[in-house]
Amino acid sequence: MAATPAVACCARDNLPDTGWSGFVEQALTPADFREACFLAAEHDLRLHTIVSDRLHEVVPVLEAVNERHPLSGRRWVIEHIGRARLSDLEALKRLDVLVTTIPTYFLWKGGAAYLEEPDGGDLVVPHAHLLRLGIPTAIATDNIPHDPFFTLWSVCNRLERTSGRIIGPDQRLDAETALRLFTVAGAALTFDEGWKGPLRPGFAADLAVLSEDPTAIDPDRLRDLRCRLTLVGGRIVHREGL
Repeated sequence: MAATPAVACCARDNLPDTGWSGFVEQALTPADFREACFLAAEHDLRLHTIVSDRLHEVVPVLEAVNERHPLSGRRWVIEHIGRARLSDLEALKRLDVLVTTIPTYFLWKGGAAYLEEPDGGDLVVPHAHLLRLGIPTAIATDNIPHDPFFTLWSVCNRLERTSGRIIGPDQRLDAETALRLFTVAGAALTFDEGWKGPLRPGFAADLAVLSEDPTAIDPDRLRDLRCRLTLVGGRIVHREGL
């Protein structure tokens, strides 16, 4: 959504290679975004929207689209929520969209931007609010860093890296809930919840054996977990020490 004119111009000129500046959303104006949403809905295309702190600008567009093309069941995705408003989260529930977050980026790496929030950061990457509202939510690393255990640590502790302060303490999750959002919950993003996610007969035999039980250790130690063994499709693809 939206961009500075200079970045938008450079991103357009550099298409289709957008690696230097991120992704092409820097080149989208609000009018472009609105048109893309209506076209996607009309042609039954799924739309993923990176919002960061601008969910309040995206929700009215989705509501307008929903009036003409109901979004329920389409599994449109709102990605990378940073700062939000409760009213907009409630709108996401009504619109039946899914949410993904990249907590390490917004809480640890870039958390300094949210240290002085009036609510203490309760609506920054608001996992507990999302779950309370019943919004399907998944978490991801976004390669910041790629280590999933660091992201689990970020979700459960919500510490900002320069100050060590907690952003939104009531939004901290327990390890079991965080693991579910990091694993099983992601299958719904691709309509694959019928064959992958949980460990049960008939589902994909992908699993990781960890150095410790993440649900039984102090949350501060989650980033120290190691993967001892990884199976994909029932075959060993990683074994520590080999």
